[in-house]
Amino acid sequence: CTEQMLKYSNDRKAFGQPISNLGQIQRYIAESFAETEAAKTLTYAVARNVNPMSQNRIGSDAAKLFCTPVGKRVADNAMQVMGGMGYTKDMSVERLWRDAKLLEIGGG
Repeated sequence: CTEQMLKYSNDRKAFGQPISNLGQIQRYIAESFAETEAAKTLTYAVARNVNPMSQNRIGSDAAKLFCTPVGKRVADNAMQVMGGMGYTKDMSVERLWRDAKLLEIGGG
């Protein structure tokens, strides 16, 4: 989602400039990038310690607990940046947003 909202915000113009120049859009992108990188770091750290002899259940549970709401927030931010375009079937953000919500509901 982060890459897509960044591309869209650079391409979309409002008031004669890309919307990526607007402070609120920059905030959505920066927060999404930071949270995504933190989630990836945790996931990769947990994955490094998983093998057939060590399943690392606490680590995998922690990653799921942390990453699921991050995915939902990032998808929400992408929808905010993309506005109505984010809801169209032409944009993969629409599917990612639905998938993130499903993980939030049934991720247990």
